[in-house]
Amino acid sequence: MPISDLHPSLLFKLNENLLALDAARYRYI
Repeated sequence: MPISDLHPSLLFKLNENLLALDAARYRYI
């Protein structure tokens, strides 16, 4: 099923988690 069919809140949560991981990665480099 297309990404666009997923619930927006799930996409938001996923994106938020990815941003948090990205921030942590740069913080600990």
